Amino acid sequence: MIEFLKNRDLFLWALLGILLLSGIGLFALYREARHSDTAEMRIQFQTLPAEMWKRFSSHEGKFSIMFPGIPVTTNLPVNVSTGTNAGHLFYVNYTPVNSFAIEYEDSAKFMGPDVKKSPQEFLQKTENLSIPEGPAKIVFEQESTFDGYPAREFEYAVGGKGNYSVRYKMILAGGRFYVLYVIFLTANPHPADRAIFFNSLSLN
Repeated sequence: MIEFLKNRDLFLWALLGILLLSGIGLFALYREARHSDTAEMRIQFQTLPAEMWKRFSSHEGKFSIMFPGIPVTTNLPVNVSTGTNAGHLFYVNYTPVNSFAIEYEDSAKFMGPDVKKSPQEFLQKTENLSIPEGPAKIVFEQESTFDGYPAREFEYAVGGKGNYSVRYKMILAGGRFYVLYVIFLTANPHPADRAIFFNSLSLN
């Protein structure tokens, strides 16, 4: 096990941002699940029309991406033993059961020698720690690259009344960590919309 895996601060710092990010959409999904059955929820989200997609750019984040609407922007303070950092979050909850979001976080630790030596091991560990305990099941995972940077994509499904899935794309771009995610009903995935969101990302 390489040295950075012994220090959970790096992962807790990154994952807290991911979990806060996911929580925005998941809260909306659970709220809707308490008041609607799956059939009623399913009809609330149809394939997004092309005119809904608008390119959004972040100068500080050095990225642009297509969103189905104007994203909400917020910062996520993260406190660890090394100090206070911030995750920068941009998201659109298109419906109570469908969310699109991107977050980025900066840390010198992402440029550490152990992370640089084994970036995919870092991404794999981050994936493992981000899967919620309980009925969640990984249904897809794949190592990749994005603009030459190490990347990883994975998806997990959670059963029960909510019956939702989450698809992640993580990119380790030097000292910056990008996380994209889409939350959707497992029975109503609309992969074409997810592909538009993920494939439209451009790093500047």
